[in-house]
Amino acid sequence: MSADDEHHAAWTSVLDELEAAVDGAIVASLSSSAPVGQAPALGDWSPADLTGPVPSDLLERALRIHERQRVALVHLGGELATLRRHRTAVGSVRAATLPQQASVYVDTTG
Repeated sequence: MSADDEHHAAWTSVLDELEAAVDGAIVASLSSSAPVGQAPALGDWSPADLTGPVPSDLLERALRIHERQRVALVHLGGELATLRRHRTAVGSVRAATLPQQASVYVDTTG
């Protein structure tokens, strides 16, 4: 296998992984347990160790994947904002419904 073929194969493999990851993020964001579904994929990711540019015949595919990543990121950002609002609401309900704690005094004089 020539160096060009190895370079092309390495980029193809990386693009396959990126495409699978963005597909997984999109599917997970559509399910009711999105944060659980995404945790393993995010934890396993590491940047590719590639030298040289994307081969010209893979450039269009790389750009499509990049655009899908951008769209998924915008969508996930919106979901994050919703989850923060929900967490705040749950905290408010919890604070309003917890039994009142009795005051505790410490005798420091005696």
